[in-house]
Amino acid sequence: MNKPVTELPQRAIQALEGGNVIEAIKIVRADTGLGLKEAKAVVDNWNKRHPGRQSSMSQGQGPHQRELPSNTNLFAVLALVAAGIAGWMLYTGGTL
Repeated sequence: MNKPVTELPQRAIQALEGGNVIEAIKIVRADTGLGLKEAKAVVDNWNKRHPGRQSSMSQGQGPHQRELPSNTNLFAVLALVAAGIAGWMLYTGGTL
C-alpha cells in the first residue's frame, strides 16, 4: 500500500506553474506509484491550497489549445453561412 502523498515533486510544481496539469499528474504518478484518480486528486488538492502558484491557463489546456466558441457565436456563424448559400442560390437561379 502506498503512503499518503503530502507534497508534490518539484517537477510537478513546475509543470503546474507552466499551466500543464496533465504533465503534473503524469509526474506524480511516476514518482509515487499512484493511480490516475489518486494522482489527479493530489494535484487538485495542491492547486486548491496554492491558488496563486498555478498558471492563468485553465486546467488541462496546453499552449496550443483554444477555447471552443460559445453556442451564440456558433449560431451566428451558421446563420451567416445559410444566408450566403440562400443568396447564392437566388443569384444563380437555384444551382450551387
